[in-house]
Amino acid sequence: MTRMLINDFFSVQEKHSDSNRIEAALILNPEHAIFTGHFPQKPVVPGVCMVQIVREMIEADRQIKLQLVLADSIKFLNVIDPNETTSINLSVQISVDEVFQYKVAATIFSGEVIYFKLSGIFSIVNG
Repeated sequence: MTRMLINDFFSVQEKHSDSNRIEAALILNPEHAIFTGHFPQKPVVPGVCMVQIVREMIEADRQIKLQLVLADSIKFLNVIDPNETTSINLSVQISVDEVFQYKVAATIFSGEVIYFKLSGIFSIVNG
């Protein structure tokens, strides 16, 4: 499975998971090329990258390929400046329904600061 960001844009420092959750400590790469365009003088982690981090962490943990099919709620609550914050945490609660869709509630945070929340549904992609 091809991953776009894991081990490039971010790396996994520590991960714990079970059938209905993933908890991970992640390290951002402040030298990644994304930040030269987003934004050159004041880099911030793009929102789409936060969604992709959630997706890739579930895919890697479950050894499946997923597609976001419904985003009930996506909240970008604080900016992540990779020059100031390189260590972030990910918490994902997962439930799988009868048609094998993954209902997800995810949060990206560091300490008391919450950067991002996602509530949505991912489905398995065949192929």
